[in-house]
Amino acid sequence: MTAPAPDTDQAPLTRDTPFMAAVLRLFGIIAESLPDGLPEPVDVFIAGGVALHALTGARVSQDVDSIFSHRILVPQDLVVGWRDEQGVRRSLCFDYNYAPVFGLLHPDYAARAIPVAWRHPKPLRLYVLAPADLAITKLARFADNDRGDIRLLIERGLLTDAPGFRLLATEALSYYVGNDAFIVANLDQVTGWIQSEHPTA
Repeated sequence: MTAPAPDTDQAPLTRDTPFMAAVLRLFGIIAESLPDGLPEPVDVFIAGGVALHALTGARVSQDVDSIFSHRILVPQDLVVGWRDEQGVRRSLCFDYNYAPVFGLLHPDYAARAIPVAWRHPKPLRLYVLAPADLAITKLARFADNDRGDIRLLIERGLLTDAPGFRLLATEALSYYVGNDAFIVANLDQVTGWIQSEHPTA
């Protein structure tokens, strides 16, 4: 039995920043590369630092991690330039090496993903991973930036249901192959953070 999605009252996605404008331009290039007459839309689920920015408006990323519902040919060497709020020139590239199979991901992530209000003539639909699913993807690596991202989701009130999160993460772990003791320890730590920040949620 799949756990219900915790923390269903999500904050609206961040859209009106130079960084998100660059993200949408990048996916616009991908959309333009799709052939005409596709039998069904291609869904894209955004993860990583871009998802964190969309959810919180916090930090930006140098690359885009994403999951596609169909196999498509993404244009090679895809990079877009943008300027931050201070006018500094930056670049955003597509991460061709991102593969969720190397980490942890709940199989029902798509059902909880948050749609991005974005229209394009080509049938490419954009979604951002829900906060709980984004946090789950960070449990395996659990580097400094992963821990910081998870704590930010908790502090912003986007990850408040400790039992619900534990249930989702435990379900995701049932699909993980290998020694998961360190992931369980990471999950224990994150659950403690949630309970500490939101004891009555």
